[in-house]
Amino acid sequence: MLIQAQVLAASSLTTDQIIDVVAILVPLLIAFAGGIFLIYRWRHRAERTVRIDAYNKLHHDAQEIVKSHERESVFFQEDRTLQKSFSKNMTLINVDTDSQYTNELPHFEGSYLITGEAGCGKSEILKHDFHTCWRRQCRRRRLSAKTGTYYFDAEALLNLLKEDGRRRREELLARIKAARLRKLLLYVDGVDELTDDNMERFRQILAEIQDSVQVLVPRFSCRTEFANKHLQENHFDHRYAVKPWEQVQLAVLSDRILDSLKEEHFPRLQAVRNDMRHGEIPWNFINSPLLLKLLLYMKLYGQHDIALTSNKFSFYSEFFRTLISVYQGRNHHASYDVDHEIDEVAKAVFDAYTNGEKTVSSFPSLAPILKQRSGQRDEKVGLTHETFYEYLVARYYHIQFQKDTLSRECVDVMKSPYSNDFADFITDAFSADSEEQQILTMKLMVRLYAYTLLPSVRDMLQRQFAIENLCDQTLSDSMNDTLSAVSEKQNPFLTLKYEIIFRMGRFPPEIERDMRIRFLEFVYEYDTNTGAKYDQPYFEAVLKRCCAISASFLGGERVELDYIRHMLDFGTYPYDENYDLANRSHTLVYYSDVPDSNLDTFRDRHAENSWSFARAKRMERLAFPLPDSISDMTAKEKKKFYFRAFDIATIYTFLRSRPHQTLSPEELHILTDFKIDFIGMSDERRTTLRDMKEETLRLAQSRG
Repeated sequence: MLIQAQVLAASSLTTDQIIDVVAILVPLLIAFAGGIFLIYRWRHRAERTVRIDAYNKLHHDAQEIVKSHERESVFFQEDRTLQKSFSKNMTLINVDTDSQYTNELPHFEGSYLITGEAGCGKSEILKHDFHTCWRRQCRRRRLSAKTGTYYFDAEALLNLLKEDGRRRREELLARIKAARLRKLLLYVDGVDELTDDNMERFRQILAEIQDSVQVLVPRFSCRTEFANKHLQENHFDHRYAVKPWEQVQLAVLSDRILDSLKEEHFPRLQAVRNDMRHGEIPWNFINSPLLLKLLLYMKLYGQHDIALTSNKFSFYSEFFRTLISVYQGRNHHASYDVDHEIDEVAKAVFDAYTNGEKTVSSFPSLAPILKQRSGQRDEKVGLTHETFYEYLVARYYHIQFQKDTLSRECVDVMKSPYSNDFADFITDAFSADSEEQQILTMKLMVRLYAYTLLPSVRDMLQRQFAIENLCDQTLSDSMNDTLSAVSEKQNPFLTLKYEIIFRMGRFPPEIERDMRIRFLEFVYEYDTNTGAKYDQPYFEAVLKRCCAISASFLGGERVELDYIRHMLDFGTYPYDENYDLANRSHTLVYYSDVPDSNLDTFRDRHAENSWSFARAKRMERLAFPLPDSISDMTAKEKKKFYFRAFDIATIYTFLRSRPHQTLSPEELHILTDFKIDFIGMSDERRTTLRDMKEETLRLAQSRG
């Protein structure tokens, strides 16, 4: 009734009254709409302000990175006018199209990956492109473009990936998201400096960045081997490879560097210039811009002619001595212990390495090879090149075995895992020692291994190798600590044992060969103490495999052939699944067919993984032409000869485990033609090679 009354009342309003009501309502509606509009404008402006602010901060970060690069020196802070880009001297290859760019860089578009060996100039190319794109954005500087650039070197990326870098990581991701970029050019230099664990976290961050922008354009650089292992599945628009430098290219670069220096500052400049042009330079060893620069620095500052050596560790040692001696001379430190200074740096770098870091305290004597950053003089800094880390870690490792006795530090260096690049420096470090010192080192390693054995087995080792005074409680406690640190994803105890066995096969073959073979045979037969909390038979097989491979490098075929025969499901030896599985699993991880996998946890149980890289490497070794007689082989050729048994056995087990796998006609041709009969080989090896070749060919040919 009330509603009806209101309707009747409204219907009875006069025209004037209605006009009055409208006059009142319209301004109210206009005011309301205006308020809504103003709120919208305010919110839009606030959002735009946030977006612009985030964009400007990203742009400023990139600017600071560019400035830090511009402060870097091409030649250890001695050059003043030398251009940074090596493009005038190098050759870059487009892997997909085989296009070559000599003395120039391509016009980079889309995402790409640049690969090459250490010190070849990958970083310079990436920085050059980053600077070019950033300056292009500065000229346009319209927000409507919505394109950003960002750059990480390995050190900055590792700091971001660490647990204590979470806040910085969250801030960066929030900034990228707030900027609402249509496109982000993301430059990452030295991806190979990340560990396997860090690669997993790196991929997670990439995914988060990908979700925060419309288009992510990754542009990476890394060493070739690492790219094959970790970045095969990444889809880049282009893949480039820095072609190995030729002598003439390095000679031109040498002239450019020397021409940038002033003769009044370098009394030896002309002599060095003549020496580089007419002297005997081992260009097969000095094969990259980095090694060239190290050589030039030593020649310019060395007090005597540099004794050139192809031993990389010795070469770097001489460079560091020269570097610190220059600092000593400039600062008038008369009683400066150069080697002691290097050892202190090595310890600091090793400590950082074991903590997954790439920074050290700023040693003044190392200023020419430290990254220069504004406002961070008192903070930790990074080294300018990864090989300096590799050398210093190897030096610290090497130092621990230059004493007459073992120490807790010996345990520390042995239980840390090392990539091939670090391992090569370590091998060179020991091979540069005198024969007497190498023998002492081997004996120390045998003594250290004794602490890892069960008491009864330890007593046997002591008797067989005449080990005395094996009662250091500190070392025993350290070993127990290492054993207690074993987890499901990491076994430092097994890593330590593995490293000692690995080292036994890497000393020169002629030094204490029989002793090392006896040691490997002993471990193979008696040691079952792996520290594993699960899957014990498998890890025993892992340990035995390491013994077999090291023995093969020394020609110790009893252990080698025994392991191989247990891998095979034919012949008189009983087949052991763990022997076969350990070999296949480690082969796939080592040769990068299963990227981002851990040796402790990965198993090739389902036999579904590709083995293309591992297969290619074995086919390459089998196809390698060897002399008819073992006595005529070089040390490298002997390794290929001895490893031939493992190669053909591995091919057989992969074919057997993958029923649908076939080989190409070229691979079948290699299997048919590779040589198995050499002068000086044992009848047992000859028979084993023949049987494996026949069975492998039969299996491969049955697949069609």
